[in-house]
Amino acid sequence: MDLLELARLVGELSVQDADFRTWWAEHRVNSAGYGTKHYRHRLVGDLTLDCDTWSSPDGSGQRLMVLTAEPGSPSDDALRILGAWTPERAAEAHR
Repeated sequence: MDLLELARLVGELSVQDADFRTWWAEHRVNSAGYGTKHYRHRLVGDLTLDCDTWSSPDGSGQRLMVLTAEPGSPSDDALRILGAWTPERAAEAHR
């Protein structure tokens, strides 16, 4: 996800959810974490993703995790392949 896509997501969430809009504007986050996660997907292979996690400030225990790939990286290519899959293509892969 690039910055433009992230801005669109934040805009969409802000329009649809008053709590999100308030939290985003106040930058109220109890805790945030970041790092790198490594996954092995059975169809596209190894993925290295940046991971950012925020905890809800309301004490509910809910967390938001955003996984992104470095633009132009093999992981970015793999995510684009997965994002293009339709249910029909996925069913064909399972045959």
